[in-house]
Amino acid sequence: MIPSEGRVSESWLEELVAQLVADLSLAPIERQFELRRTDGSFVARIDVAMPSIRLGLEAHSRQFHFGPDAEPLDEQRDLAAAACGWELAYLGWYVTKRPAEVVDIIRQIAGARRRDVCSDRSLLPMSDSGEVGGTGRL
Repeated sequence: MIPSEGRVSESWLEELVAQLVADLSLAPIERQFELRRTDGSFVARIDVAMPSIRLGLEAHSRQFHFGPDAEPLDEQRDLAAAACGWELAYLGWYVTKRPAEVVDIIRQIAGARRRDVCSDRSLLPMSDSGEVGGTGRL
């Protein structure tokens, strides 16, 4: 399925992840979200992001995320995203076999992120001008 708006998914697994969370009313989602530091430097491109709660969902396929080249890059990206207050959750083959269970887990993670972000104002997204409620610049 080709999305009717936004950015095009890079894989069928990413499309499946996006479809699973699209109607959950957890938080607004953005596909292929570019996470950047306040200085504009690139941190990560997240498959499916919920910027308002700083949660990223990654479609974790063997094609793109395993092996001696990919694994260190993922680790570096995860640490950089965590330093910006983001949590990345990896969804792999299990999502295709037990989607209802995965959706329930995503709901739990999103609920925990919402509580964390709301209780710690320093985790709220900031606009470029420093106001709460911005997007991907951290």
